[in-house]
Amino acid sequence: MSIKVVGVKDTLKDLRTLNPEMRKQFARDAKQIAAPITTTAKASYPQMPLSGMRYRWMQKGRQLLPWDARRARSGVQVKIDAGRRRNGVITIIQKDPAASIIEFASNKNRLGRSLSTLAWGEPARVMWPAADSHLKDVTREMRQAIDKVADDLNRKLIY
Repeated sequence: MSIKVVGVKDTLKDLRTLNPEMRKQFARDAKQIAAPITTTAKASYPQMPLSGMRYRWMQKGRQLLPWDARRARSGVQVKIDAGRRRNGVITIIQKDPAASIIEFASNKNRLGRSLSTLAWGEPARVMWPAADSHLKDVTREMRQAIDKVADDLNRKLIY
């Protein structure tokens, strides 16, 4: 699920060309506004979700496990991208592969079924509940920040 605010992408593109420092400040503000979601998501990761996740697991030459709670918590990040091919402008992502497995392991395999039965619930186990619990406040504050940036940008264009 996503929230769409019309004009954000264009505002950020204009801001990057007209005032790069204001664009950087907006990025810092957006990360601060999204902090309740990231803090809740980071706090939701346990020390060890399943006992077997402490072992090394490689897939196609890429190491996915062992589980490291510190890396899972630091993997939650706010990303701002107004690129042409991007749908989302401000996104909260999980960069740690092991935490992504926890998040999206399907009930069609043994790992996913184990996670679902051990109080983790269905896929979208950490990030979405964290976002859902703070969505109204974060959306409201983000719209205010975007409106403020658009107003400042318009004032600079007029003068």
